Amino acid sequence: MKTTVKLLTALLAVLFVLPLLFSCGGGTPTPGGTPGETPNETSGVPAVSLENLSNKVLKNITIIPCGNLLFTSQWSVIYRYNTATGTFRKACMDPECDGDCSLESGQCYPLQVVDGKLYFWTEMMRQQVLGIRPTYLGSQDLVTGEVKILLEATSTQPPGGPEFVYDGMMYYLRTMLKLDVDPNDTMAVMDPNNYDVHICRIPITGGKEETLRLAPDELLFVVYDGYYLTRSAVDRCVFSYDMDFKEQTVFFDFGALGLRCASDVQYLNGTAYFYALKDGDKYVGFYSLDLATKELRTLIDKPITTCRVTEDAIYYNLKETRYMYKPEGWDEMTDEQKEKIPPKILKCSAELYACDLDGQNERVVYTDAMRDYTEDYTVIDGVLYGWIYDFDEKTHKWKDRYFGSIDFESGEVTNIFQWTSSRKK
Repeated sequence: MKTTVKLLTALLAVLFVLPLLFSCGGGTPTPGGTPGETPNETSGVPAVSLENLSNKVLKNITIIPCGNLLFTSQWSVIYRYNTATGTFRKACMDPECDGDCSLESGQCYPLQVVDGKLYFWTEMMRQQVLGIRPTYLGSQDLVTGEVKILLEATSTQPPGGPEFVYDGMMYYLRTMLKLDVDPNDTMAVMDPNNYDVHICRIPITGGKEETLRLAPDELLFVVYDGYYLTRSAVDRCVFSYDMDFKEQTVFFDFGALGLRCASDVQYLNGTAYFYALKDGDKYVGFYSLDLATKELRTLIDKPITTCRVTEDAIYYNLKETRYMYKPEGWDEMTDEQKEKIPPKILKCSAELYACDLDGQNERVVYTDAMRDYTEDYTVIDGVLYGWIYDFDEKTHKWKDRYFGSIDFESGEVTNIFQWTSSRKK
């Protein structure tokens, strides 16, 4: 468990005035996207499909689909893409936002969309100069743009951590100072060993945080359909809890099968999907666990890198070394020379595979050896949406990153939003 604890009790009072800065109200949206896109969404009432404003795959994956909206984050900013209007812009709808907004500061990650609200995790950067790293859990109304901060804390689960909204409550892991540690002892407060991890929850309407259970070796990975599941980092068992996290029952034992469940878990319609390592093997396979029957199935029994579950298929790339460029004579170089002039490589296949949710009907749906589209993506109706890099064969360098789409049927690639920061790889 990564825990960063840098706080000074005397400075915490500074945080109490910060919520006044975190309001992203309505107003005319800031223009975004690339030339030639359709006009921006109208002020206050964006073109949002209200038919389905809850995402069904409940895991803070990198790109969250919801109705005709896609949410993603890049360089500390949460963005939204409207597939109906073609509009790509910052999620914050306030044109006066100058970076103090909790949707556009520090590290910001979309978590989940439930009942018309986007829930997010953010860590404010501007206060780090004070020796503290305040973190927040909040929500944004997708129609009005109103932002509500649910929790302010000096330490929470790091980005990509398991936060879930269910039945009017947000569940999450949070590090807290041990009860026997003096909060006025600066050195003790700054020592990560003086903190414990707890399972907590807070009403999504705001209110008092409730500490449910001490969880030193557990990772909460799904709260839905009456299941409150956590995974033990020590004995590899999956636990199921009652409503108040008081009674613990061993739900499944991966260790007995020689498996190590990875932390990236996706959930869909009563089934958890996850990576797992086999004891003694170095590759990662992909598995499903039916929570009602407790049936564990091997879906992809081969080394893979990325994997995305959608409502109708599983998409993945095989794990392999793909050379984009090798310096002339590289194969004959010594190890020392190769270290000084490394080749440009990727650790995944050029082919994107798909299979049905039961692991059957494997097929290749797209391939491009000079493109990296595998880091952050999702697939909707045969179209991949995600962050993409193209490789320049003439200069042997990566071009700028962009948010784009790939139509599997036609092979057409569309640059939706150009990101100007150079690739660091």
